[in-house]
Amino acid sequence: MSNETPTAFATARPYIRALLVIAALRYLLDWWRNPTFFDAFGVYGGSLAMMLTVAFTGSLREPSLGRTLKITTWIAFCAWWFPNFVSYLTAQWIGWTHGRFAEGRAAPPAQEFAAKFVNALSTACLTTVVGILWCGLLGILCIWLPTKWSKRSAAA
Repeated sequence: MSNETPTAFATARPYIRALLVIAALRYLLDWWRNPTFFDAFGVYGGSLAMMLTVAFTGSLREPSLGRTLKITTWIAFCAWWFPNFVSYLTAQWIGWTHGRFAEGRAAPPAQEFAAKFVNALSTACLTTVVGILWCGLLGILCIWLPTKWSKRSAAA
């Protein structure tokens, strides 16, 4: 048995899977078109619940800030980019204008395929950057700081 530390991606994999399930459920709810009730349901809330669970259970302890940020970046990239690209491309293609696809929150449906693709891609990239910042902040607050504090109190 090796004592090597698993890669950041390997560590993030179960959390990515959980958020992909949430993203898939959100995609299905988008088809239902009830934006007011389900607007708060999604990967942001799921990642908050997941990170708080990690913080309270102590199930993920990372020694360095850099490794914590690598893990949270993988989580955000995998759980935001692809699901949002699929969702926003579907919205562009079908012409959804409800909920998170409403005018002012997303680009209106374009006429040409290339414009639909670019709109979906740019939205997916933008939401991924926001997701990386969100997960990074949660990772610092829920993973790295509790680890640092527990090490400090154990050394005292």
